[in-house]
Formats: sequence, structure tokens, C-alpha cells
Amino acid sequence: MSASTYGRQVVVPLVNKSGGGVIAGDVVIADTTNDGAFTTTTSANATSMIGIAQETIANNATGRVLL
Repeated sequence: MSASTYGRQVVVPLVNKSGGGVIAGDVVIADTTNDGAFTTTTSANATSMIGIAQETIANNATGRVLL
């Protein structure tokens, strides 16, 4: 997995394991059960690493996430 660094921003390709599509600007969290993947949550006080989808990403597809 390669990452692009722009100043202090890091964009990483991750697989969407949320069960649905996400769109650019959606907040996502690291998926603790799948390496190199993200998911979403509605849980209050989630402490996982947070990212922002940089593009529309279908379920089980790979897309760019700003960490």
C-alpha cells in the first residue's frame, strides 16, 4: 500500500468494508477486523483512527482516504 503525502496530509488507498457506499467528505474509521480497510460507525465516543473519504467509494471497493 502506498501513500501520498501533501504537507501534513496523508491520503491512503483503503477498502470500504462499511456495508454501503460512501461519498467524498464522509467520515470513516479504521476497520479493526480487516487490514487496509475502513468502515463507518454511529457509536458515540468511538476511538478508532479517523479519516475522510476523498471520493465516492462503493462497498468492497478501494478508494482514497485522507488520514
